[in-house]
Amino acid sequence: MDLTRRLGIRPGGRFAFSDPPVRFRDDLGPLPESAVELSLGDDDLSCIVLFVKTRSDLSTALGPAVRVLAADGALWIAWPKQLSGYATDVSAEVVQAAGLKHGLLDTRRLSLNDGWTATRFIVRLDDREAWSKRSFDE
Repeated sequence: MDLTRRLGIRPGGRFAFSDPPVRFRDDLGPLPESAVELSLGDDDLSCIVLFVKTRSDLSTALGPAVRVLAADGALWIAWPKQLSGYATDVSAEVVQAAGLKHGLLDTRRLSLNDGWTATRFIVRLDDREAWSKRSFDE
């Protein structure tokens, strides 16, 4: 199964990547018909993949991503594997704690390639109706 399908990018899907590694798009394979890559500034995204190398990156990127995630969407948080050559202070435990803190449920872990691992988060089924109606007044 190709990486696009494993990430849950579906036909007609709205997806975004935040700070992907240079060759990540090559690893994806062909996109499904009518799937649209947008930015994290767009609302109601069905699939988001955040690439973070540090806890600071994670802290900065996660809030804005959660705000634009569709209620039935998936948010993947990817971090460098220990042997990737990147200096990182991010681990599976750090990622899990950050997602849970934002009200998300971690459901799956995936090796994206030789250098990156990701955990998928979703909105809990019982929270989806409220999630769709939420607002972020600042």
